[in-house]
This record gives sequence, C-alpha cells and structure tokens, in this order.
Amino acid sequence: MKTSQSVLVVSGTSGMGRATAEPPAARGDNVIVGGRDAGRVAGVASQIGGKARGVAIDPTDEASIQAAAEAIGDIDQLVLSAAALTYAPFKELTVELAPVRVNAVSPGVVDTEVLSHLGEDRQTTLDSAGAALPVGRVGRPADVASTVVHLIDNGFTTGTIHHVDGGARLV
Repeated sequence: MKTSQSVLVVSGTSGMGRATAEPPAARGDNVIVGGRDAGRVAGVASQIGGKARGVAIDPTDEASIQAAAEAIGDIDQLVLSAAALTYAPFKELTVELAPVRVNAVSPGVVDTEVLSHLGEDRQTTLDSAGAALPVGRVGRPADVASTVVHLIDNGFTTGTIHHVDGGARLV
C-alpha cells in the first residue's frame, strides 16, 4: 500500500477546503491547494506546511484546469470543495471512472467565511440553525474535513454521498 498520497484540494484556501487539506499535509501527504488566486494559494500552502504547495486553478475555466493539470501531474485524490452534483450524474460518474473511487460529501450549515454576508445577524442565525439540529450546533469545517479524509483513506468506499449535516435531514 502506498504510504504517501498526492491530494489536490480545489477551493482549498478557506473553510471546508482548507480544513480538508490540513490533515493529509500533517501526516506527510503531498497536498496541492488549488484556488483562483495564485498568491493566496501559495500563502495558504505555506501556512499548512509539510509538502503542501499551491496551484492557481479556476474550476469554471477549461484553460485554467488544463494548465493546472499540466503543472500538477498525477494525483491520487481529488477533492472538489466547491462542487455540487445531483445524484444521477454522480452515479454515472462513479461507474464511468471505476476503478477510481468517487464519493461526495453533502454538508449542512457550516460556519465558514461564506456566511460573512449575514453581517451582524450571522451569530444569531447560526445559533438558531444549530438549535434546530439534533446535535445542537452548526457544523465546523473540521467536521466536514474528517469525513473527506475518511473517504480518502477508505479504499472500499465508492459511489456514496455522505451527509454531514448534524441530522438536518431528520428534522
């Protein structure tokens, strides 16, 4: 079994993406932090440390994706932090890419920078949302990251969508 993996985390400069990049880097994996701003990805990779490095990649621009792929080379794991797939294309992708494993994480409300638009209502909104969940709080980036790392490490899991939502689907 391979002891070190190459993990590309697209949209890995903040929130859930950054939290996902940190554990593999800490254990010695080659982590590539991807994001639109070359300076920011380099800075975040430096802060994460280990073998982490940054690469500029805009997931909405095919030329950017191609340039990043050429710069990065082979990878073992791809984490699309900002991606969203409906079930049907996800299922097709899983079958088409086999034996490459394809899994998804569906997060609930997670306290990240993306919620900064709530302004001074942010904390009240988060407290209210958390109180309505069986776990009694909203998610943290590390909650989602630990599930992604589990999926990276578990070689027998594929074609699954893991809900990390504090039980929101139950209430």
